Amino acid sequence: ALVRQWWPLLLGNILEWYEFGVYGSLTKELSANFFRASTFGTWSGFAVTFLLRPVGGIVFGLLADRVGRKRATLWSMRGMLFATVAQGLLPSLLCCGEASADVGLVLLIVLRALQGVCTGGEIGPLVTYMAESAPPGVLGVGTALFLLCVYVAFAISQGLVALAVLVLGPERMLEWGWRLPFLVALAPGLLTLWGRSHLPESAEFVELQSARNLMSSGDAQAASSSTGSIAGDESGVNAASASCESCEDARSRGAAASEAAGHAGRIFATVRGF
Repeated sequence: ALVRQWWPLLLGNILEWYEFGVYGSLTKELSANFFRASTFGTWSGFAVTFLLRPVGGIVFGLLADRVGRKRATLWSMRGMLFATVAQGLLPSLLCCGEASADVGLVLLIVLRALQGVCTGGEIGPLVTYMAESAPPGVLGVGTALFLLCVYVAFAISQGLVALAVLVLGPERMLEWGWRLPFLVALAPGLLTLWGRSHLPESAEFVELQSARNLMSSGDAQAASSSTGSIAGDESGVNAASASCESCEDARSRGAAASEAAGHAGRIFATVRGF
């Protein structure tokens, strides 16, 4: 039941480690085609992937919390698949000459870096999805399946490379046969993407997203109510100010009228005195 539910996740995890196994099994061929027989350079290219795994963990971890575990695993799988297959299509020293080999080396390092970011970003969202969607009582079994994928991937990669060497021979393997183990990842990779695109989002993330949306709408309503209250208060203050101004005008007019009446009375009294 777990394999039927999680097979797109497990197959993608196998492909993640499959690429590492292929590169490690083809160091002789990669050294001759890209690194001019430098063993140190070949393994440095291998190390680039591990150096960037933490970066991928942070980036895809944030992505999984923002847009969902399912979408994060889809993007990580797309990046891994592109990086794996593209390595099998690079120009190399033995096929294209010195100038093309330099371009191929730069592109290889870039693809290895992309592979590191995406593989580092694969584990966090994948394990989180499995933990949030596992049926009760089988989470430990699911974790064991996840770890088993590593050994399956290395067994497949080493077996496939050994078979290619046996069928093609060392010379053709050195010239172009090394490309095949990278290219064959395309079919299972596309199948994995199809399967992951049909997975439901984990229930816990859906609830979390609903709570976020509810909080956002509540904050918006509170802000709207606060704005309306402030506007009402301002209107009241303006009305009160206007009323006060009217009262002061009335008092001023009354005082002026009283003063005028006083003057008129005094004038009238003077006239009567005469």
